[in-house]
Amino acid sequence: MIRKTYNQYYKKNFDFPILTTEDEINIYIKTQTYFDKPKITDVKHDDLNSKILETAPMYQNLDRESIYATINYLFNKFRTGIYVKIENNQLSQFVTLYNNNFTNDFSHILKFKEGNQYNYIKSKREYYKGKLPFITPDTKKWASTNCLLRTEQQDEGPTERYLPEFFDMINKTCRNRKVNDCIFFITRKDFPNIKIDYTEPDEHIWNSESEPLKDPFKSKTFAPMFSQSTTDKHANLLIPTGDDWDIITQNYEEYKMDNLTIPKWEDRISKVIWRGMGTGCGNTPETNPRIKVTMMTQELKQKGIDYLDAGIVNLTKRDKKIFGNTYVEFQKNTTGLTFASYVDRFKQIQYKFTLNIEGNSSAYRYGSLFRLGYCVLNVESKYKVWFEQWLEPYIHYVPVKHDLSDLVEKIEWCLSNDDKCKKISENGIEFFNKYLNQEFIYDYLSNTINHIAIKYNDMKPKYMKEYIEKGMSVYKKYDCSFDIIKNPIKSKEKTLIIVPYRDNKFQKRKEQLDDFKKHFKDYDVLIVEQSEDNRKFNRGALLNIGFIYAYKNYKYVIFHDVDILTPHDVIESEYFNELKGVLHLGSLTDKFNGASDSFFGAINKFDIESFKKINGFANTFWGWGDEDVILYYRCCHHKINMYRPLLKNVVSDSDKEPTNKIKELTNETRYEKRIFDYIYKEIDGLINTGYYVKDTIQEGKLTHIIVDIY
Repeated sequence: MIRKTYNQYYKKNFDFPILTTEDEINIYIKTQTYFDKPKITDVKHDDLNSKILETAPMYQNLDRESIYATINYLFNKFRTGIYVKIENNQLSQFVTLYNNNFTNDFSHILKFKEGNQYNYIKSKREYYKGKLPFITPDTKKWASTNCLLRTEQQDEGPTERYLPEFFDMINKTCRNRKVNDCIFFITRKDFPNIKIDYTEPDEHIWNSESEPLKDPFKSKTFAPMFSQSTTDKHANLLIPTGDDWDIITQNYEEYKMDNLTIPKWEDRISKVIWRGMGTGCGNTPETNPRIKVTMMTQELKQKGIDYLDAGIVNLTKRDKKIFGNTYVEFQKNTTGLTFASYVDRFKQIQYKFTLNIEGNSSAYRYGSLFRLGYCVLNVESKYKVWFEQWLEPYIHYVPVKHDLSDLVEKIEWCLSNDDKCKKISENGIEFFNKYLNQEFIYDYLSNTINHIAIKYNDMKPKYMKEYIEKGMSVYKKYDCSFDIIKNPIKSKEKTLIIVPYRDNKFQKRKEQLDDFKKHFKDYDVLIVEQSEDNRKFNRGALLNIGFIYAYKNYKYVIFHDVDILTPHDVIESEYFNELKGVLHLGSLTDKFNGASDSFFGAINKFDIESFKKINGFANTFWGWGDEDVILYYRCCHHKINMYRPLLKNVVSDSDKEPTNKIKELTNETRYEKRIFDYIYKEIDGLINTGYYVKDTIQEGKLTHIIVDIY
């Protein structure tokens, strides 16, 4: 089944497709594993991602089997992951994989102090007085994230809210930088999930740092996998965290800077402030620095020392299997811990100092601390986020040992060196401004994407007949047909004719455009010309661009090919009538033989709201053909009223069947793209169309724009 998640963080209504069975993956992903050779081969090798790509054995000599192995690894070992495809300098595919039939490979090693999982679940319910989601007693269904266990009956993953951030980040990188075609994955887990030495990444679960991966994963090559944190042992590439993107773009309410005034250093309180949840692998002060710093605050206050105000506001209810411990356990407040009161960010920024302490892995809000002008006391962690490779101790932060044994010493050093800490605060702000901005992230990600592409061998299309036939069968459920408009009513509302255009070496497009301009000079016409971008013609994207560019001034739009010169009497009788839905005026041409309802090319008229409802054309059809077929399917899916005029075959189309030369311009993977649009139609179209107008020419009622497609 295909499920979708609603994006509650962005104003745009993205629906992210989720594939939940291997059959769906075969149909919608394995048919899509093709892309062009890299055009950009000059990449920088000076960041951590590049070093990992060059040295990690699983990222060498990649091919289609590497992609399949990664799907298998994420889907069957970790239950979930994100599949990403870049094509034609666009984010063409972004799909969550989520295994509804997941079974783990570690249930046989789980042990319970209570004797079995049933007694364990009972004891946990008694402790929390029943205030828990349903825990499945089938331990084979439990999923792991290093020390953490997902035991709920239904789980969509711990980082679901970062889907829109990752999508937005990659999509805008493609729009603002030149990137190669490639395929990669993003883990949805809190921890990195692939180790350089092919040992089990969930060291806590296996109680070992050297447990070898089992077949079929051992010694495989894998498509590169991003995560939000990594360690020296892991091969995960680093993607900027969802929190960092929210901070930078201000798209998430928690990080908006509206009405937030950062005080001057001299006006801030000379104390350390920190609040957070009791996340982390340990459940005791000795194994969890968040619990320990809370205890330290209480102990110092008992001694009359108040320069540390740090505390967790609550424990988590997650089940854990901790390294060195025998049994599965959950957090209990057995240490006399007093939870700290919540302190909002407006009050927190009144303090000079704050802590950065790892939780389950890295603390993803780390970047925001620099922006807010703190002098950050950074607690040592083996987990690193993407920008830490450029941080320097005592320049950008004050280092603290992981066990907090020197925390008091470092706080007292800060209190005695206010000028130095002020400078560290200022350096932190400079660091944030230099690295945590959209332009730097575009450079950082585009370099990594281009480097990933170089690691692949030739990825030519591979026609997968069985999966394609299964995929195409989904469209058979659509039951839609055209009604004939017999008594049209003339509309008084404005109509715009939008024409996609690009000259090419095989057809007489320039002559056709000149003829079209003369023929339609008395009508509102928008010519949308694709710039010379070394990519194939994208009719659908150009028509989406034309619609977005001008629709607010019109009630109707007509999408019109440049090679069709409809007689003026037919234009007057058929083009400007009232409509709610779509009118296929292409049936006026001799391309239409009257036999096929699914022919939907040449000319189509929409009212504005109907075209917005279907999310416009697909943007992924580069080359001749099939974007109109997808338009037809989208209209069927949304139950748009579909009409044809009573007249037919009254217009001669100057372009007949494509010659062998013109076939060079065709979309070679149109059937594969038809299949993918079935799950991607809500996320690809008007909603993600990007463009830049390079030039505008006005000729009477005709507007001609030349655009770059993003």
